[in-house]
Amino acid sequence: MEPVSRRTAVVGVLGVAGAAVVGASVAGCATQSPAAPATSGQPSAASSSAVPQDTTPRWPLTGKPLAAGDDPKHIAVAVKVPDNKNEHPQKGLDSADIVYVELDGYPDVVGESGTRLVPIFHTHYAKDVGPVRSIRPVDIPMLCPITAIIGNTGAAPWVLNYVKTFSQYLVPMKSYMATKGTGSYSIDPSRVRQLGGVTYYDRAVLCHPPTLAKQTTKFQNGPQQNYLPWAATDAEVSTANGQPCKSISIPWKKKNTSPNSYTWSASKKRYLRSEPFG
Repeated sequence: MEPVSRRTAVVGVLGVAGAAVVGASVAGCATQSPAAPATSGQPSAASSSAVPQDTTPRWPLTGKPLAAGDDPKHIAVAVKVPDNKNEHPQKGLDSADIVYVELDGYPDVVGESGTRLVPIFHTHYAKDVGPVRSIRPVDIPMLCPITAIIGNTGAAPWVLNYVKTFSQYLVPMKSYMATKGTGSYSIDPSRVRQLGGVTYYDRAVLCHPPTLAKQTTKFQNGPQQNYLPWAATDAEVSTANGQPCKSISIPWKKKNTSPNSYTWSASKKRYLRSEPFG
């Protein structure tokens, strides 16, 4: 199968939806050098024919070298997670290879759109991830290059029709209701709420990536390409026109009342996320 261009997908998402990619290394925006490219058969965007290619086997979503016994041949699992204040605390995000921050897609009750997250697990699966919410159209171009399965609680009918069009690149239909009895999801009883005599489970659904991954036979060889163009040497930058930076701030909501910030940690060698609420 011909893989979807990651650069086309990522640039398109950033331009249309304002999503931000945050993972073990943020391409083109780090005080430490990004990882070298995986051996995917695709040349590094930062390399040229005159520069020897790094052939170190690497994880395709993080660029980290494969250790003895590591096997990347398994499907990547993404999960749709809400990020409004009343939907915290969240579980499993710190185990993800990549976490997307994206605009929620519609105004909330006070007329300001919130954000949602999409953590993606491949190096290892988190046991529990949640809460779990519904798919948005922007998830499709973001995830198709990874050939993943996405944990979710459904989507609007027109969105479902849209995602079905790209089923050769993504497994979106294994939602909470569609996988009853498989153990792919569960309910956290402490987060079930009552409002006006109605029971709501919107903050209580948990996804279990190790089990969800077994609900499809597709993409079991893992992502087909490096998701980002990993730099081959410490002297290179992993993306074109990248600039070093120690922190990133993403403004959200009116008057930037709920910014998401990412600060580089030299000790952890990754960006650490913070926000106005825990």
